[in-house]
Amino acid sequence: GIDFLKDHYTDMTWGRRIAVYLSQFPWYNPRAGASQDEFYSSMNATTRSEEEVLTHLEMPSVKKAWAYFEHVILTRYVVEAHNVDTSTMSFWRRFLYSFKNYEEAFERAQPGEKYLPTKLYDPITTPHMQLGDFGLGFGLYFSTLRAIVYITFVAGVISVFNLYFFASDRYRNEELNTPLLYGSAICTRNEFVPCVDCDCDDFLQAWPGTDRCTVIDKPDIFPQPLVLTMKNRCLERDGVIWKLGMVNLGSMLFMLVSILLLGIYIEDQAVKFDEDEQTAQDYSIVISNPPAKANDPNQWKKYFEKAFPNIRVAAVTCAVNNDLLIRALVERREILRTMELRLKPGTAMDIDNLALMAAKEARARYRFISRIGAWFFPGLPEMLSKLVALNTRIKGLAQLSYPCTNVFVTFEDESDQRRVLQYLSIGSLYIFANSARGLKDRKYLFNDRLVLDVKESVEPNSVRWQNLNTTMSERFDKMILTNIITFFIIIAAGVIVTLADAASTIGAAFSIAGFNLAFPQVAKAITDMEAHPTESQLQTSLYFKIAAFRWVNTAIVITVITPFTKTLDEDGLIPQIYAIFFAEIVTTNVIQLTDIWGHIQRHVIAPRAKTQDTMNLQFQGQAVELAERYTNMTKI
Repeated sequence: GIDFLKDHYTDMTWGRRIAVYLSQFPWYNPRAGASQDEFYSSMNATTRSEEEVLTHLEMPSVKKAWAYFEHVILTRYVVEAHNVDTSTMSFWRRFLYSFKNYEEAFERAQPGEKYLPTKLYDPITTPHMQLGDFGLGFGLYFSTLRAIVYITFVAGVISVFNLYFFASDRYRNEELNTPLLYGSAICTRNEFVPCVDCDCDDFLQAWPGTDRCTVIDKPDIFPQPLVLTMKNRCLERDGVIWKLGMVNLGSMLFMLVSILLLGIYIEDQAVKFDEDEQTAQDYSIVISNPPAKANDPNQWKKYFEKAFPNIRVAAVTCAVNNDLLIRALVERREILRTMELRLKPGTAMDIDNLALMAAKEARARYRFISRIGAWFFPGLPEMLSKLVALNTRIKGLAQLSYPCTNVFVTFEDESDQRRVLQYLSIGSLYIFANSARGLKDRKYLFNDRLVLDVKESVEPNSVRWQNLNTTMSERFDKMILTNIITFFIIIAAGVIVTLADAASTIGAAFSIAGFNLAFPQVAKAITDMEAHPTESQLQTSLYFKIAAFRWVNTAIVITVITPFTKTLDEDGLIPQIYAIFFAEIVTTNVIQLTDIWGHIQRHVIAPRAKTQDTMNLQFQGQAVELAERYTNMTKI
């Protein structure tokens, strides 16, 4: 196979090139120049079992960790004869080439592919239609992003007349403090004028603190108190307002039509991405109403091959209602993994040795503060107690029998899947009534008596097996709880933004940007409390939470707390929106591009890991949530 450690430097990321060079210095890599024997002695084995494990333990290597990162974690494509090598091109040549190779086809490589030559996808020259290699959702996201860029650009061109007019002396006769606000509707041509029917109390009641209404009470000059109100005189010229209105109307109509066409465009892109990528979903179906005891895969295989001659079943998965057992097993595995990473390499993981070590740690907690801290940061005694409870629970759950709830069938040919769906996809009423009248032939009844509920399956990695059989009521109850939590977080953020705005416009803008950046992690933790059977449903729920928070936090709060009379003022709503846009552009993009925590993991923590396994864990890459990316577009 291919030796990943011998990759040419042009095939490496810049991070790997720098790390390989710095790995020879002890200040960067503490094991630089150390031998295997020196590594063994540094581990300080205290028992025979630890010594036996350490003899098979290889010294951690920064070079191996980076090779793992680029060949297993990052997505690569198989280099074929028609693929052009762009690694030696300059940036400008790669940019020009990206316009010529839009039809170049790539085949995504399997993680860790070591028999075929592979390369990393180039961020500049990768054709748009090949973005589906990262998943259908990612391909559609970039299609949507590209369409939004074109739509907003054309809408901006339509609004050029308005921008030109607002920046001219015909609209405003004073210079603004911020040059980037030229072309905005900020009006500085204001003056107080008499208003016979106005009452300043009404102004103060509607917009507390406004200074746009005043009363002159001089009986020697005016028989009655004179009410003066601030009036904008920026649009008093004849023939201007209707032109501005028509431009705004045209831009709005263009946006509405574009959004409608965007839906058609995305559907077309989904078909193209699906045709370009062959996945298990194209060959699979799911049966949602199998008999409770029909958990034999051979029984389903015989049914389909008998009912549909000439089709071949490749695999059958019978899912049973054992969600509690799966959750317990997953939690047990996570606890064992956490304990393994905390303990010294070579430590025996049998229950007796773990109990001894937990007892020693518990006895060492002689301070009250340490015991309190264990409630928030569980140590070995707490994890062992949970592990013992989980072992007992798993033993009990494993003795139960579980009914079959879903059956996933994968065929050898895509046409077989389409054929089965064509004959077995019928109306819900027929399925609910178990009526064979919706079927073209009674031979399609399972066991000659059951009408099957058959649909196209989701991707295997989209199924959340631990929540596959949760009931609608359980999902609904958890979603109510998480939505209530989200609601109160939105209220709290709104209060903080209001207080920050009272102190400083810039402070409010960066508070909004900070909340928008931090909330997705909070929303993910909240959404993980819900019980969704598929990842798509989980992402949908996450999207609505993040979108609601960002819409309220970015647009609604700042609009509500700004008096309507300050909409066009130089210190009013428009400068605040500008400050928010600026803060969003700076904070979001800088943090995502710099990936500070990722660099700390790979360049600081990883070289000091005790084993290759723990070192590789620092090279997992930055998690990307499509729900968050979509809200980055919609919040503006």
